[in-house]
Amino acid sequence: MLRLRQIGRPLTGELAKIEYDDGITPAVEYGYTSLGQLDWVKDGAGKREFDYDPDTFAPLSETFVDDQTAIEDLFLGKVLTQLYEDANGLEGRWR
Repeated sequence: MLRLRQIGRPLTGELAKIEYDDGITPAVEYGYTSLGQLDWVKDGAGKREFDYDPDTFAPLSETFVDDQTAIEDLFLGKVLTQLYEDANGLEGRWR
């Protein structure tokens, strides 16, 4: 049976890390901005950093920045962007 351990930050309640006991599944680590937004994630695919709109705080992009793993060779330096559109006149809704 696969077991996992979740490690959080006691003062903020934010999830900091997930560890697995199977010896195969890589841990997942999380970093946050001072506003509590997800700043970066490090997992088996490497490290990704997130950028946000300074006015609306909406997510803008996700960039692969770490070349420590084989899969990173495919994505290193690539930027994933978030697309938004009006949904029934409500701005900022996910598409």
